[in-house]
Amino acid sequence: MIIAPAPPRSLRVVTQTDHAALAAEILRFWRADGVPTSPHRDALLFAAREHDNGWREVDAAPRTRDDGRPHDFRSMPEALRIELWNQGVARHAASADLGTADPEIACAAALIAHHAIALHLGRVGPQWEAARTDWTARRDELLAASGLQLEELEHLYRFVDLTDMVSLAACAGWTQRIEHRGVVIAPQEAPDAGDGSDRTTVALDPFPLAGATTFEVDARTIEDRAYAGDAELAVSLASAPRWRLRVRLVELR
Repeated sequence: MIIAPAPPRSLRVVTQTDHAALAAEILRFWRADGVPTSPHRDALLFAAREHDNGWREVDAAPRTRDDGRPHDFRSMPEALRIELWNQGVARHAASADLGTADPEIACAAALIAHHAIALHLGRVGPQWEAARTDWTARRDELLAASGLQLEELEHLYRFVDLTDMVSLAACAGWTQRIEHRGVVIAPQEAPDAGDGSDRTTVALDPFPLAGATTFEVDARTIEDRAYAGDAELAVSLASAPRWRLRVRLVELR
């Protein structure tokens, strides 16, 4: 889950699935860098939508920390994080095991595996080294099935990574600008409380869309407190009504 403060004394929650759906929608409107005419555009959109698919089961059964606070995507225990990324890499790579993968399906699955590797390059320890070795082997199998070279995959991955970061900036309520892969991502305002009419604006430079565009992503609001355990947190989330966070992307001026 992606969790951000929401006044007064609340937490805004966006699932990884919904965050990834927003990333894919942003990429669908991407007009720069040859993306609209790329022969791999469908694979890019699929990978953007599914890049965090391993979180699906974890978000459906949320976990609390030792202090009763909800775990978010940053605080998840190491063993569980590796397990969910193993599942996320394997889910869409299964067809390659039979050697019958469509090249574009293999490309999309390779991008997802590459995301797992890139995201965890800084993690140290035997468990992480073993995980990265497994993910790399699977990615290379998928690359062979796709007919792409690693350099080509890395070029495509730039767009999955960028839209992931833009979506995360909006969903996580970031307030500081960052520069990522040559693009300045600058949140313009913090979202208000979750009443169904919230909007957050993120400015980009260079601007890759045809014009300022508003997207929507599902969110829920829960109390900002310690919970008695996983079950109480799950009930609170399940009973929280969904509302739509409006995310407006504009050119940085």
